[in-house]
Amino acid sequence: MPATIRKWVQLGHLSPADQRGRTHLYRLEDVFAAERAARGRRRSARD
Repeated sequence: MPATIRKWVQLGHLSPADQRGRTHLYRLEDVFAAERAARGRRRSARD
């Protein structure tokens, strides 16, 4: 899962909401939105 989050950040689909030390924190609703968007892209790519 952390690799997926890093990939979404790299692709610009998700951005950190806050930072604690070197750790980036993400809002849960933003993570879910990025997942829904990724699933939508994957489905449309197969069609």
